[in-house]
Amino acid sequence: ILKVDEELGGKGPRHDGLQIVERVLPDAVDDTSQWLEWWPYPQKRRDSHSILGNAVLLARRKAKKRQQQDFQQKKKSYFLNDQPTSPFAITTRACKKRRWGPKELAEAQRINVSALYKAWDLR
Repeated sequence: ILKVDEELGGKGPRHDGLQIVERVLPDAVDDTSQWLEWWPYPQKRRDSHSILGNAVLLARRKAKKRQQQDFQQKKKSYFLNDQPTSPFAITTRACKKRRWGPKELAEAQRINVSALYKAWDLR
């Protein structure tokens, strides 16, 4: 995840233990959650939860309990000093989205995998 963020131009801390990986789409959702509207099929949610495109980086100090929060609530907690930005490019990109449905996650997956292909000179 750090390599993807670096390739995307992120300026966050590196390899110092001050960052955590957060999954935007949670593995479990409440019955009243907006996630159910965007991801109505439980198997599709489970299959998409752990893919690279669903990961963002956060400063460890931002690691509050966000597991099942709706997307708009999560985005607010991802921001640095209440500004709509993050030192992590991968996180800022996710925060610019209005929603986090299958289309947005698939786009993030494509971008993240492409960044790794480029970084490791894979063809």
